[in-house]
Amino acid sequence: MDFEEIYRRYFHNIYCYILGMSKNCDIAEEVTQETFFKALKAVKKYDDRGNITAWLFSIARNTYFTLCRKKHISLNEDILCEMQMNLKMCFRS
Repeated sequence: MDFEEIYRRYFHNIYCYILGMSKNCDIAEEVTQETFFKALKAVKKYDDRGNITAWLFSIARNTYFTLCRKKHISLNEDILCEMQMNLKMCFRS
């Protein structure tokens, strides 16, 4: 699967996942774009036998956490629990 196909296929799910955590459209857009930028830079290192969905969602989660640290956004336990629920919902669709 080429990167353009990956982008088209997963953009919406990643965006919804981050939006569910952040409750902020601008943050969701920023993190989603950064997620795909990071994935594009690392795609050659990606092991094709792995789960690309899990790989992308891990990048998205880590990118969101990094942004929260930089912008001093606190992550309480409710947000972390909601993240897990959002992730499960994303994998169902």
